[in-house]
Amino acid sequence: MNQISGLSSDHLIQSATLSPGTLDPLIQAMKINSGNWNFNYNGKDAQGNIIANGSYILEIDSSQGGSKVTLRYAFTVLDQPLPQLSAIVAPNPVGPEANFVIFNWTPSQPVEFQIYDSSGGLVRKFEAGFSSPLRWDLRTSSGHLISDGFYLVVVREPGQRSVKVLKLAVMR
Repeated sequence: MNQISGLSSDHLIQSATLSPGTLDPLIQAMKINSGNWNFNYNGKDAQGNIIANGSYILEIDSSQGGSKVTLRYAFTVLDQPLPQLSAIVAPNPVGPEANFVIFNWTPSQPVEFQIYDSSGGLVRKFEAGFSSPLRWDLRTSSGHLISDGFYLVVVREPGQRSVKVLKLAVMR
């Protein structure tokens, strides 16, 4: 967990609220509020660079007279996407001779797959943790062989907003 320090107040702060709890510096600042003390954190480090994706602890020091209080709050940062995800599925289209497909992606990192049929129903989901390549036996989550048709494969890096969408045709 990363730590962000340096916020201070000459008024004693017993508690504060952070909004939103997940910070996206490209969209808005995080508002830190404690009564009449307010601060907008823009998600940048001391050099003015947007801090990386991850979990952080925000430390606020406050003092008044001889009293001193240090508050710590956890928050998450989603910023610029990681290197562009590239993914393919093969064979595509799936013919009568195929009983599986292979998903391959770069850069090699944890990703999750969600496979939807043409009506938008979730057919199968693979949680993050597989390494590239991933072999799918063309079976639903309940073990049934999928039907002919068109499928959308949504590939997502955990913690990222953007997705990669692949199209898969099954024609047996």
